[in-house]
Amino acid sequence: MIKDDRLPKKEAYLSYLENVPIHKWACKAVMISQSTSERWREEDKDFADMCEAKISSWVGRTLKQAKAEFKLERIMREDFKPPVDEHTVEVKPLVILDVHNRTKTEHVESDKSTAKATDST
Repeated sequence: MIKDDRLPKKEAYLSYLENVPIHKWACKAVMISQSTSERWREEDKDFADMCEAKISSWVGRTLKQAKAEFKLERIMREDFKPPVDEHTVEVKPLVILDVHNRTKTEHVESDKSTAKATDST
């Protein structure tokens, strides 16, 4: 890593990434702009590599703590996504009130069709 007057902020940035692996939030934590972070990573390959290593380390630690089902659904979505049964999905109607005409309209939407019903009050 390039040793200059930015070193303390770069070290604080890396420390933050170790716990919250999001560049935007690391920037806010050390009070630099996102463009500064991007420039640092472009100019200092060692710093960029350290950022990626911190993020990778966080992912590894977090995956160890996650439930196996979650890991499979996230990493191998097509193979392990939960089945969708359209008959068991609860669809709640969207109620629209027309105060001028004093009517209530319920819109029920599903993947297959849209049903509408109108009641006068």
